Amino acid sequence: MDFLMLDPETALVEERQVPPMRLLERHGITPVPIRLRHARTLGGGARHPPSWHTRELL
Repeated sequence: MDFLMLDPETALVEERQVPPMRLLERHGITPVPIRLRHARTLGGGARHPPSWHTRELL
């Protein structure tokens, strides 16, 4: 599961990750589904998730 918290109540979540979205909702966090089309180019994989490099890209 990979998600990026925008603030304490909002998270960007890959659109196919429905069970994690429901879990976040149960904890009062609003999931915003997004499409991670280029996750592989961001360096995601077994060692760390694609959102790891978000700060480097900003």
